[in-house]
Amino acid sequence: MVNPSKKLLKQKLGVEGTFRQNNPPLCTCQDGYFDIASADCSECAHQCLECDDDASYCFSCQGDNRNDNPPECSCADGFYDDGQDPTCWACSNKCATCFGDFDNCSQCVNGTNRNQVAPECSCQYGYFDDGVGADCQICQHPCESCLNTTSCLTCKHFVVVFLLLLAGLCAFFFFFCLFVVVLYIVCFFQRDLLKQLHPPTTTKNNTNFIIFISKKTKVCRAFID
Repeated sequence: MVNPSKKLLKQKLGVEGTFRQNNPPLCTCQDGYFDIASADCSECAHQCLECDDDASYCFSCQGDNRNDNPPECSCADGFYDDGQDPTCWACSNKCATCFGDFDNCSQCVNGTNRNQVAPECSCQYGYFDDGVGADCQICQHPCESCLNTTSCLTCKHFVVVFLLLLAGLCAFFFFFCLFVVVLYIVCFFQRDLLKQLHPPTTTKNNTNFIIFISKKTKVCRAFID
């Protein structure tokens, strides 16, 4: 029922107001607008096809995936209202219902290996969300926890031990090879030194010096020969 004071005002204003229909003497607001006792009509909330006295108090609803339950005009289960569009948008695969955003769950979907704790609705340890189904998928070897089939967050313990052993072996062989290379270079130059210290006629002092060098380079001579 139209308020008598509003009806009298509309009769006086005629069709001069914005978003007002040209249907005297009523001069009602266009669909999607409501009367605020002035020349102009004010816009209803996005979910309302018709409203009165309050923008969000709907007489009838509009938008896909929306319940026809005025005055609320709420979204159907599995969809959410973004606060702007008449259409309700699909919630994330992990949400049975959501609010304000697609992954802000108000109730979790009943999926296998999924924690029933909103709003996260995360997967149990050792499982991951594939972004499609309600069920969480098991992480693949060698992952203990993971983001997807190829990205591990943590590895299984025996894999960590194996990788540490492998890293230790690699480090050992690296330094062993480095030692061999350095030893070869040192011995190569010491061999040249011994040749230079072998004159055609050798004094006692020179002979002792050569023997001294030879004893010190026994490993080198064995290595090079």
